[in-house]
Amino acid sequence: MSEGKLAFKTVIVTFSPHGNTRSVAERILKIFDEERLDVSLIDLTGGGVEEFQEFDFSKMPPFDLLVVASPIYAWKIILPLEVFLSNMPDGRGKYAALAVTYGGVTSGHALYNAAKLLGEKGIPTLGAVKVVASHSNVLDEEKDPFSNHPDESDLEVVDAFARGVIEKMEIEKGCREAILPDTFRPRFLPVRLLSKTYFSKRHSRKFPPGIRFVHGKCTQCGRCVRACPVNIITMDPYPAKNGTCIKCHNCKRVCPKGAVKSTGLWRKFVFHYCMLKLHSLPFIKGEKPMTQVFLVNRING
Repeated sequence: MSEGKLAFKTVIVTFSPHGNTRSVAERILKIFDEERLDVSLIDLTGGGVEEFQEFDFSKMPPFDLLVVASPIYAWKIILPLEVFLSNMPDGRGKYAALAVTYGGVTSGHALYNAAKLLGEKGIPTLGAVKVVASHSNVLDEEKDPFSNHPDESDLEVVDAFARGVIEKMEIEKGCREAILPDTFRPRFLPVRLLSKTYFSKRHSRKFPPGIRFVHGKCTQCGRCVRACPVNIITMDPYPAKNGTCIKCHNCKRVCPKGAVKSTGLWRKFVFHYCMLKLHSLPFIKGEKPMTQVFLVNRING
């Protein structure tokens, strides 16, 4: 850190059902460590939605900068982190940066909503990065063109984002500008229209198919219990959900006997078909670069 620049404390908060977002958070941590900054990583994966409604924020390390690293589900940041941020106390005098991973279809309005939510807490956003990744609900990975992402080139963009945020936090005289949430509004008309209608409402999270258990196929191996990132699956004696499911489908992936099924045949077919086909639509191809940095006064690919 150059002489005369401001020292600051950073907390990186992440929730990562599949590990993609965790890899981004760790890359940001690495850059901050290289700069010898005071930084902590808090991985909230494993906590349930209901748990974050009662989160004790007094136990968090003090921070000047909050970095939120989240996957995008239903065009929003993941529900546990949305609940976490919604219940945060007022943070005036602090700053935020956002990092999101998304399945290559569209980043939707997740950055916009997250920046707006933080702004309501008095925490302006200095920068953001969106990172293309494998899609959590494209179960046939061979058909997912982004199944190998984030790759090293994506993570190098994350490095640039982290260094850019550090630069913004270290501006002398404390003259820091923030990005307005409107910067993150979807640029493509179909996405913008859906964002203002269906996907702007809380019931949009109901669209992706959920899961159900088929006891007749279950061998009670417990893999689904261990794979659940919100710890809501219990064995009594067969698996059952005891809490809010975030529809990550981890349990379905790890089940060796096909005892976990998607709910709703119509919704399952439409959703997975859309996830595979939307990659080829012209307005989706327009969201480029797919991994992208947003900083005050500039947007970098």
